Amino acid sequence: MARKSAPSLEPGIPAVARARVPVFIQTVPWRKLKIDGGRLVSPGQVGELLVGKHHLESTAMDGSVVRWSIEVDERAENRFCWDISTGSSCKR
Repeated sequence: MARKSAPSLEPGIPAVARARVPVFIQTVPWRKLKIDGGRLVSPGQVGELLVGKHHLESTAMDGSVVRWSIEVDERAENRFCWDISTGSSCKR
């Protein structure tokens, strides 16, 4: 009997082939983040995410929502900072 692999979030790539790696995400100003439409986290050490593209969302006190994406790489230091006021990466 053939063994089925877990469903993948990315077409053509089996879920078992994607690694989980540590990710650090910061926002300016500081806001809680929703990752891939689900898990709500505080900025900072987010934990581990699967390698690949992830969608982030942040909601302000006034209800405005900011959305952006990151690409998590298995071979890179995955540190991201998003400046919500400018809609771009933070200046370092």
